Amino acid sequence: RAVVVNLTGLSPSAPTFLTVFPSSLPSPLVSDLDEVSGDVRANMAVATLSSTGTMTIFNDTGSIDVVVDVLGWYS
Repeated sequence: RAVVVNLTGLSPSAPTFLTVFPSSLPSPLVSDLDEVSGDVRANMAVATLSSTGTMTIFNDTGSIDVVVDVLGWYS
């Protein structure tokens, strides 16, 4: 199962990247959205869900506000 999301990062405090992955797995070494300080950026991602239907968003550095819009899902 997976979801299609629009991932938006708002005003990060430092250059960073966001990774979306199933909550039950360790964070992979890939990025779904790359950000620079103070910017607003968005990217579409297909995120695999855990067996309980959850996902985790990992932020590499600093602090950032994140908006997640679910566009669709696979079951």
